[in-house]
Order: sequence, then structure tokens, then C-alpha cells
Amino acid sequence: KEVVSKWIDQSGNGNDFAQTTSAKQPEYVYEMVDASYPNDRYPFIKLDGSNDFLECTKEVMGGSGLDGKNTIFFVAKMNDVNSTAGSLFAYNADGNAGYEIAIRSATKSFSFRITDSSGDSLTNSESPSESSANLKVRAVELETAEAKLWVNGSVNVTDTTTGYSEPSVFGSSNEKALIGADSTSSSNFLNASIQEIIVFNTDLSDSAITKVSDYLNQKYRLY
Repeated sequence: KEVVSKWIDQSGNGNDFAQTTSAKQPEYVYEMVDASYPNDRYPFIKLDGSNDFLECTKEVMGGSGLDGKNTIFFVAKMNDVNSTAGSLFAYNADGNAGYEIAIRSATKSFSFRITDSSGDSLTNSESPSESSANLKVRAVELETAEAKLWVNGSVNVTDTTTGYSEPSVFGSSNEKALIGADSTSSSNFLNASIQEIIVFNTDLSDSAITKVSDYLNQKYRLY
């Protein structure tokens, strides 16, 4: 099988994600997305939910960290909706000023959990439950005190917490951003396939989120 040792940042900013341990490298696979186009097969990074993950090669993502306002798009699906919970994208997920997109055991859906410097958090899960098995264009938009989960170009759920105070940046000098786990010593490994992740270090406008979602839909034929 083909495996992924490094996922190159296509923006040119050098935020590559890598895994040097061969036993922890995700598989590189091609799968059909739409049965109407049986000859069209698209590349996925397939995480096994056991120990696969990728780590940002930069000590601080983006050079100064993930901004307190941001928008992260991801095209992904769970390989097994009944598998255990796991993190798709995490940055200092277990600490304050932490950011995580993950599958939650209770809902079996993609969720966000974003924590400020005092431990207050914004959190919610995609509706309906068990929706994570479906390949969709999803995005988490983080504004000053509100987070939104977009699905296929429309807002799916939001969360606003009165006590939440926007951190200037997420992450720290001793913790790198991860794909597929919430920490390098994690037991929360994600059993999922990912086509693409796009990180904007700003909260995009609604129209911009719709445009990026439509671009990803045109690229992968999803809705």
C-alpha cells in the first residue's frame, strides 16, 4: 500500500504535516465519490483510528499561531461511524487557548470544541447525529464569540458562550498542530478519510465561505 509521510502545504507557507514513523503513517487511497461517475476516483488520506496521525512541521503554525478568528474547511468522512471518537484537526486541544475539530462518541458527528485562555469553550456537533459517514464540504468559522459549523455551503449549527473571550492566537510554543489525533500521546485517533483541509487565518464572510464550499463541491462532486 501507499502511505503518506508528508502532506505538503499548497499555500507555500510551509505549514506541512508529516509523520516519520512508518507504522503511524496514514494510507494514500483513491475512491469513487459519486456512483454517477464510476471512472472518477479521488485521492484520500486514510487514517486507521489506531495510531495514524500527522504533525505540523512548524513549531508554531503560520509562524505566529492560529489566529483567534479563523475558518477551517475540511472534506472528510468517517470510515466506520461506530468507531471510537477521534480528532480531525487539533491545536493544543487539551489545554486553554485550544482548538479541536473531532468526532464525538455521543453524536457520532463532526464537532468543534474551541477553548479560550480561561477555559470557557464554544462547542457543538453537526445535526443530524451519525452524519459523519457522509462525505461533505464542512467548515468551522470562528468569530469573536461565536463558532459556526457549515455543511455544504449552509450553516448547520452554531454556539455562542457569554464567558468566551477570544484569544489572540491558539496553540503554544511546545505543542504543534495535529491531523488525526488530539495529542502525540493520544488514544483519540481518528478513523476517517480526508480529501482536503484548507485553513484561513481569518473569519471569512458568509459569501466567501459559500464560494469556497462551491469550489470544493465542483472539485469533488459532493452536492
